[in-house]
Amino acid sequence: AMVRYLFGNNDDAVFYQHLDAGLLLSWEFNPKFQLKGEFLQRFTFDDQNNMANDYRLSLFSEFKLNDSYAVSFTIGKGFNDPFKIGGNMLGIFGFNYTLPSRSKMSLQ
Repeated sequence: AMVRYLFGNNDDAVFYQHLDAGLLLSWEFNPKFQLKGEFLQRFTFDDQNNMANDYRLSLFSEFKLNDSYAVSFTIGKGFNDPFKIGGNMLGIFGFNYTLPSRSKMSLQ
């Protein structure tokens, strides 16, 4: 679970506030394949006390090629611009590289 508060000015110099609350579920099918689902609800307030609701919904998958390399894919619905009607979809393909560790850490 996650909750966050954001505030600032947009391009039109209008003050806004965001309150986000969400949930992330993660499944690891084996050491090489992982699937995550995320839902995030956003409440937006402007300086005239107008309120808008929006949400983001995404599905993320990652496949590890080895200890250093992985490929990932994300698809879902992103946030709209506050107080405007419309929608957007997101689709992202990624290639990740993990820097190797010089020594293994062990907790005792």
